[in-house]
Amino acid sequence: LATLAEVMKARLFEKEVRLICLHCTEWQAIRKIKYLPEEIRCPKCGAKAVGIAHPNQVKLLKIIKKWKKGLKLKYNEQDEVEKFRKTVGLIMTYGKKAIIALSAKGIGPTVAARILRKYHEDEEDFYLDILEAEKQYLRTRPYWE
Repeated sequence: LATLAEVMKARLFEKEVRLICLHCTEWQAIRKIKYLPEEIRCPKCGAKAVGIAHPNQVKLLKIIKKWKKGLKLKYNEQDEVEKFRKTVGLIMTYGKKAIIALSAKGIGPTVAARILRKYHEDEEDFYLDILEAEKQYLRTRPYWE
């Protein structure tokens, strides 16, 4: 019988994420989490400045390139770039573990950072923290906006 943490891990490992290199902006890919290495690097330039987004965020790379050129961004585009840049920082620091936390339902960079900073006795502890954050999101989501 699988533990709650094992079920959680199995579910998150099946998720797909969009990876984008912030350094060269020449590489993006959609990958299943279970196939990612512990340390994430851009296969094109070797930089560790890789962030993640939802697989259906197809325009994000274009927005990031626009931002890197110093072009004016729309308000929502600025938010997307900021959120993405935060994922880059977390992935540079925590590697695959950051991607796992960020891929959970309702967990953005702020909550992921809180989970990742916390000391976890073991892997099970880490996954149970993610589960708690998901539950919190599902409880509070109806009251947002």
